[in-house]
Amino acid sequence: RAYQLIILGEPYPGFKDLLPPEVQRAYQDGVKKLARRIMAWGPKGEEPNMDLIIPIGLWYAGKVCNDPVLTKEVEAFARMMFTDPRYFHPAGYWVERGGLDVGFGGQVNFFTVWAALASDWPFAKEAVEKVYRLRAHLTLPEPDGTITGPAAFNTRLCSPAYADQWSFGWLDHAALMVTDEAACWVKPPSAD
Repeated sequence: RAYQLIILGEPYPGFKDLLPPEVQRAYQDGVKKLARRIMAWGPKGEEPNMDLIIPIGLWYAGKVCNDPVLTKEVEAFARMMFTDPRYFHPAGYWVERGGLDVGFGGQVNFFTVWAALASDWPFAKEAVEKVYRLRAHLTLPEPDGTITGPAAFNTRLCSPAYADQWSFGWLDHAALMVTDEAACWVKPPSAD
């Protein structure tokens, strides 16, 4: 349900001023109620790719409500998800079915980079840095210029770190705005 907070929160600044004050308050109250309900449910801990949309949705809820108490609750919840070893291993991966899956983790990396760029949460930026450092360590260049990496330990897919899921062309560029650890994944622009 956290994606609903994104749907409700992202466009809100664009139409907020068109709403009467009482409608704004009702909208904000509804968003706050949904945000607190989602935090009370907590992450399922089964699929981090689905759980990691929660902090982003909550961040949008905090922006909609502009309530310092809710903002602190949201940040505490997000910090827990980005730092608790049940969800994010200090080595730099999201715990996927009890272990590591660097290929499938691409979906989680998408949401991690989004959260790091949208928020001012240092723990989100640190997570992006750790993820990209681990990806670099798990990527091996071959003599012919191709790259490969170990994948037999993955819990779900047998894809190496360089072939992570949701590896959109701009994702690594976005991560580079967060950490220099992503530099090896981005081709520099040509002289032209």
